[in-house]
Amino acid sequence: MRSRLRLGAGTVALVAALAAGGVGMASASSSAPGRQVNCKFDVKAVWRGNHRGTDRADLRCGKPLGRGLEHDSYTAITTAKKATLTDEITESFPGGTLRGRLEMIRGYLYPGPPTFYTWQYVGGGHITSGAGAYSHARGIALVICDSQDQGIHMTCELSVKLTGI
Repeated sequence: MRSRLRLGAGTVALVAALAAGGVGMASASSSAPGRQVNCKFDVKAVWRGNHRGTDRADLRCGKPLGRGLEHDSYTAITTAKKATLTDEITESFPGGTLRGRLEMIRGYLYPGPPTFYTWQYVGGGHITSGAGAYSHARGIALVICDSQDQGIHMTCELSVKLTGI
């Protein structure tokens, strides 16, 4: 049976903006200047209350970044119709550090009747600064995460187009 993705109007608008080149994969395509780097990671979030939390992840990225550690603080805004996560990210690698901001909107994936949901977060953002070998790094990113426990544990893929490295 094929999985169905149910997205709210906000998610559809974000995906349309990504496709139009605002942020993310469309902007981070191979035709744009810079170096394409893809990462995979598993996130463990810690809810701090008052719509805020922190998370960390072990990053597995392509060259030149390699393995690293992500730590960020996030703000979650949830309404009856949508959930938005805004992350202030710090990614540390052996050669240096990247910092930036991601914004994701939640949709639902489910294999059949809506009795078991996988939450999917889709979004984009920017790498705004760096340190060490990446002190001149800037970039745009697309991130997609899936969670089966309401966002506490997520499996994510990040695609970023970096300049200045």
